[in-house]
Amino acid sequence: MVAIGTASPAPANNQDKKADAAAVAAIKARIVQLRADPQSRRCLGADAVTCLASLSFSFTLTTPPLWMAGGFKLPGPVQRDINGRTMPATMDFLIKFNPKDRYLLNDSMVGAKIGLSDGEHVDSVDFDLKENPLLAQTEAEWDKTHVFQLATAVLGPACIGTDRIAFYRRYDAVQRQESSSDRVDLGYRNSRRSSSISGDTKICGVTMHVTSISGYSRSTGSYGGAVLTFRL
Repeated sequence: MVAIGTASPAPANNQDKKADAAAVAAIKARIVQLRADPQSRRCLGADAVTCLASLSFSFTLTTPPLWMAGGFKLPGPVQRDINGRTMPATMDFLIKFNPKDRYLLNDSMVGAKIGLSDGEHVDSVDFDLKENPLLAQTEAEWDKTHVFQLATAVLGPACIGTDRIAFYRRYDAVQRQESSSDRVDLGYRNSRRSSSISGDTKICGVTMHVTSISGYSRSTGSYGGAVLTFRL
C-alpha cells in the first residue's frame, strides 16, 4: 500500500496549499526512488521525506484538513538559537490502517510524530495508539492495537520478524516493567489526577519506549491512552 494525501480538502490560503502540495510531491517522488531501491527505506536516521516515504509503503498517510491547520509541513532549513545551538524540529501526521477511512468519521487513525533533534535527521517516532495494549489480552485484542504493524514499518521485517505473538509477548513484558508516575493538579477549574506506567527495551539498536496513561479531569472526565515511541 502506497498512498499519501491531505484529508477532506477545504478552503485554505494559497501559501498553505502550496506548502502542502510541495511536501506531498516531494514525498511521492521519494516513494518512486525507494520503490526501485528498497534497501534505502528507513525512518530513524533518515531525513523527514525519506521517513514518510518509507512509512507510506505500509500505511496510508494523511493529515487533518488544511482549514484545521493540517497539511504536510516538512521541516524547513535548520534553525539555530542565538548561541548557535541547533533547534529541534517535529512533524505531525496521521496513519490510516484502512485507506477508505475518512478523517473525523473513523477513530481508528493513529496520530504520529517524527522528531529531528538536529533539525535534519529523524531520531524519534511517536505513535498515539487508539487501543491501549495494557488492556489487551487475546491475540485479536492485540491485533487491534496495531503495534506489530507500526514496529515493522519503523524498524523493518528483518528486525521485528514475522511472529506477531512473540512480539506481543515482548511488548507486554516491557509495558509491565512498572516504572510508574503519578501527578495531581488541584487547580479548581481543571483539577485532575493522572498516572502512567512505562518501560523500554533495546531492539535492533533502537530504544522502544511504551507508555500507558490514565486519569481523571474535572473538565473532561476519565481519560486514557498509550504511546509507542522508537528513538535512537
